[in-house]
Amino acid sequence: MTLSTFRYEFRRRYGVKFKNCILFRNGELYNLDTEESIRFKNLDAALDYEIEGKTIRKFIDEMSMEDLKLTLDGGRGASGELGQSTFKFQDAASSNGGNDKRDLNSRANTQIKEKSVAAALKIFRKMHLDPEREHAFSVDENGYVHNYVHGDAHSVAIMGGRGEMIFHNHPSGGTFSKSDMLSTSLSAEKGIVASCVSGDHIFVKTHKFRANEFVKAVNRAKMQGLNYDDAVGKWLTANQKKYGYHYEFKKAD
Repeated sequence: MTLSTFRYEFRRRYGVKFKNCILFRNGELYNLDTEESIRFKNLDAALDYEIEGKTIRKFIDEMSMEDLKLTLDGGRGASGELGQSTFKFQDAASSNGGNDKRDLNSRANTQIKEKSVAAALKIFRKMHLDPEREHAFSVDENGYVHNYVHGDAHSVAIMGGRGEMIFHNHPSGGTFSKSDMLSTSLSAEKGIVASCVSGDHIFVKTHKFRANEFVKAVNRAKMQGLNYDDAVGKWLTANQKKYGYHYEFKKAD
């Protein structure tokens, strides 16, 4: 990827992940493992910084648009680690194998008669509460599907436009994974839906969204609950105002 292309993409999102580090738009570089931050004046000042022996400039040179897609991992299932009372955000056991397949947007759009986000989500649920693999739509505010992708058993990667919602399913059920939260936090998209048989987990960023702080909070969160879903739901509900987002779980009809 050329540096000019990266600059454009960097300006339109909250941050970009390089290995175990996230470079936020304001020049903060946050290490997910050590939870330490380094601050740069701007992107140019960060280009020669090395992560695991490679400069950020080199990472950018080797990037493609595929690397900037939202990578969404499947949920853990409603039971989680039953018997424990404290949980951290976690991902599915396996990650995406790069086998995503694009589909024709028209296959979805022709079925959405009432053009709205709610109607598009209803059609997504009808088409893709799949127990075998993940699927995803990117949907604008008028309910029009701009991207339609089929993933694998545990994840799917998709790129939407600024302000679009991303719908995806969790074959094993369950709420958002850590990857779901981090990818959505950094992206230009408006929010994310994780659909399962029991209903829809919905996360929407507001104009007050605090990406840097939310990413750090997700990374270090220790959540209390009866199981993983319960703990994540309580944590996301309690922290909406603090970090500038809306969260809800809508039970299936």
